[in-house]
Amino acid sequence: RFSLCDVTDDRILLWQDDKIQENDFQKMQEYGVKLLRVPTGYWNWVDIGDATPNCPDNVAGRFRNLQAVKPNQYEQYIDKIYHYATQHGIQVFMELHGAPGSQNGEIHSGCVTGPEHNGKPEHYFNTDWNKQIAVDSIGKMAEKCKQNGATCWGIGVLNEPQPSGGGAEPTDDSLHWFLEDYYAQAINKARETLSWDTPVVLFSWTYDFWRWGDNRYPYNQYGKIMWDTHMYTGGSSSVDEVLSYYDGDLGKIQEFQQKQGTDVIVGEFAFSNLNQGEDQSWAWQQYVDAVFPKFQEKVTGGALIWNFDCQYSSWSMKGMEERMNVKWNL
Repeated sequence: RFSLCDVTDDRILLWQDDKIQENDFQKMQEYGVKLLRVPTGYWNWVDIGDATPNCPDNVAGRFRNLQAVKPNQYEQYIDKIYHYATQHGIQVFMELHGAPGSQNGEIHSGCVTGPEHNGKPEHYFNTDWNKQIAVDSIGKMAEKCKQNGATCWGIGVLNEPQPSGGGAEPTDDSLHWFLEDYYAQAINKARETLSWDTPVVLFSWTYDFWRWGDNRYPYNQYGKIMWDTHMYTGGSSSVDEVLSYYDGDLGKIQEFQQKQGTDVIVGEFAFSNLNQGEDQSWAWQQYVDAVFPKFQEKVTGGALIWNFDCQYSSWSMKGMEERMNVKWNL
């Protein structure tokens, strides 16, 4: 599969010029969006020169492609996001979506990294060197957050880590122990810059909540910690049935909030699990109007839609307004 690490020129900068537009922030403000989550990669924040993350030689060259566009070239676009958000009363939540070596081997980490085992690509985040690059990236992210004052809501240290398949490293257990240490180091690095009450957000899938000890990163030691999880379910043509599919995860979230003594935010969900045509505006509106109150009953940190705009209308706030005639009413 082709991914960003297979691009050998700087066309990503043209894409940034095209996609970061103030009128989108105006739209978000009209919809009632309060918080914008921005996925970033380590290559947006740190320049490691000719070095690469630890990974096989055939993958290292592809990471060099990512690193060929330097953080100082990306900075103007990061600043533009913060500027437009400030102008339109939206807070920003930047997070590490692409870790060194990749934390899941998937296209959304910046690089489809290795051969698949049982449907899961090999990936290579779980080394000390890669961890250090990631921690340094969090330090830079925290500095940019502090520069932008109240517009920066907080930062996220990792998106959707996964084990490899077929018994390859990282396994479920070794990944967890790696994350335990990485999260502690990333929080401490962020706290060198950020206030004690600026959220630092950690990720866990709901099916891994059981792995984390009670109050694992306590406030008195780490400051304001929140947890992010993502909910993607099976599909149905029935709005009521689709809504019911969230019940299991919502119950786990409620229990985990109590166990950790802090908030969970649903950092991603989408409306793509409703199997209805774009012309069925009544169904899409019914789903939109019901899902947020449902989440609010159990999720104390709020919920974020993936995403604002893309080629698939049921994954796009903008597309759902323009093609399904949805009114967001947030």
